[in-house]
Amino acid sequence: MCSSDLLVLALAAAPATARLIIRRRTWRGAGANADLAAAAWGELCADLDDYGQSCRPSESPRAVARRVRAIEGLDPGAAEAVSRVATIVERARYAPVPVAADSARGDVAIVRKSLARCSGRAVRWRARLLPPSVMQPLRSAFRQAAGLLTGWSPAAGEG
Repeated sequence: MCSSDLLVLALAAAPATARLIIRRRTWRGAGANADLAAAAWGELCADLDDYGQSCRPSESPRAVARRVRAIEGLDPGAAEAVSRVATIVERARYAPVPVAADSARGDVAIVRKSLARCSGRAVRWRARLLPPSVMQPLRSAFRQAAGLLTGWSPAAGEG
């Protein structure tokens, strides 16, 4: 293999590798229950984004859980797991003392695996190789850089 082939291979693997690194750093930085809840929510939203079911900023954790539970083909265990994550997140945000969030990482993994199983092949490959949770910030940064260089700005609804 020549160096240009290795470069192409490295560039192709970069988004997937970035997603794995982000996931590990997110969980590694979470120690207390409130931090674990925030990490679980961030990872759950990133996974949903990767599988075409993105979290909207206006949605509460309970509304996201309700929408995810309605996904056709989602495992019953994943439906329970997403409900547990939503409860952990809500209590971390609004209760005086957060509940134990030890199971949050496993619950997020259960939901991710179930999303993969009930998604089509193209969606699964995109989620693995070009995860939107990693690509969207890159696209936004590119648009911002292009705007700074050219004076271009996206029209309403384009951004």
